[in-house]
Amino acid sequence: DIINKRWVFIADSQKLYWDRSRKTLEHEKNLNLFYKRDVNLLRQRKSAVNYLHENNVEVVDSTAYWPIEKEILKFGGKTCLNLYTPNKLPKLDYEPKIDLFKNFVFDLSNRDKDIFNELEDILSHDLQKTKENRTFCVVMHSSQGVGKSLFLKFVEKLHGSHNCKHVDPEMLVDRYRPFLKNGYVLLCNEVNISGQNLQSKLAKLKHLIDGEEHSVEGKYVDTIQHRCHYRLYCGTNELIPFEISNDDRRTFYIDIELTQEDLKKDDPLYYDKLWALLNDDNEIIKIFNYYKYVHQISKNFNMNRPLRTRSKEDLAELSRPQYCKDLDELLIRKEEPFNFDIINVREVFDRFKEIEDGWTRPHFSKLSERMLRYWLKSINAKKMKGGQAFVINGEKKRYWAIRNQDQWRDINCLVSIRGHFEGILDIGVSKAKQTNELKNAIQKGGMYAY
Repeated sequence: DIINKRWVFIADSQKLYWDRSRKTLEHEKNLNLFYKRDVNLLRQRKSAVNYLHENNVEVVDSTAYWPIEKEILKFGGKTCLNLYTPNKLPKLDYEPKIDLFKNFVFDLSNRDKDIFNELEDILSHDLQKTKENRTFCVVMHSSQGVGKSLFLKFVEKLHGSHNCKHVDPEMLVDRYRPFLKNGYVLLCNEVNISGQNLQSKLAKLKHLIDGEEHSVEGKYVDTIQHRCHYRLYCGTNELIPFEISNDDRRTFYIDIELTQEDLKKDDPLYYDKLWALLNDDNEIIKIFNYYKYVHQISKNFNMNRPLRTRSKEDLAELSRPQYCKDLDELLIRKEEPFNFDIINVREVFDRFKEIEDGWTRPHFSKLSERMLRYWLKSINAKKMKGGQAFVINGEKKRYWAIRNQDQWRDINCLVSIRGHFEGILDIGVSKAKQTNELKNAIQKGGMYAY
């Protein structure tokens, strides 16, 4: 085994060895047990691990799962052992017909042409441009039995089972995720990220989707830095599988409105044919060849920004806290304390405290300045003067533009702010009307005349 260079030591782990023969990572305790029956080691009273290092076992800094056919990779000054094994399906010398599978993908796309094109582009991108990091995941929501799980099985066949890992939601955000070293396609059939420490979980999920270097910690093994960009495909029956913001760029979300009955109405054998297709290796080769070599990825496909679907907008709205929706209503109706285009967070917070007792709307007693700032971000409010403070009557105040944001953001004039609060300057109306209001104010004298 030493002569054949069977073992590679992963230095960052201090305890892990790659077995080139069996394509597995082994703990040093296993190595010592494997070679206990070696007579020469028994005579010398040496452990297998010590003997390997005495004989210059090959050493790398860390690991990678990079979908290229090269075993040792260099990233900066570090060497990484590439654990990837390609899915070597034969290349066909003709253009395959895959109508049944394409119809299935079209149905999962709600028979929407734009969603269908995006989904096909994703399948092709993952097979054709393996070096590129697609920085968003695919999430399909539907009632039970429509075909989400079946689609994930097709994805597994296209990339090879050895490159795919079936994971549950807890595994995606767990502290210990040793499975990350053993594949680059993650398949989660019932994704649902909720419960305690939600923001921490979502941050961990986001990095899993768009990151390229990941901390992989195993029990009783030191944390190693592992290089990989993952392709995450998810299915779910949950109405809100995880929360997303309105400006989310990490999720391609499809809410499949078709039911199993809808799909079987025209063809009672719809699913029987699909299962037969999945289990036919020749048909899998055709599908693989089509998306690997034939399908041309659309020019408008963006690996960093998925198509924004109507169902994703609905999910973003469902994800927003109730207090945000209540504040939205006040904003739309221009009700106090949002009757002006610009606000100061502290003043708004103080005003809510004053009107809470007689407030007829949903309860705001738990509202905090931090929650107000979260809401401001969710409505795309802009900091005026780049976040710098205005000095008003010797007091520093920072303002946010909550309407006509682009116009107010660059206004540095304190007189304009005062004019707005006095009802003279209204960016939402014509300049002619504003000019007339200002002329009338000037005629009355005072600050505006100055």
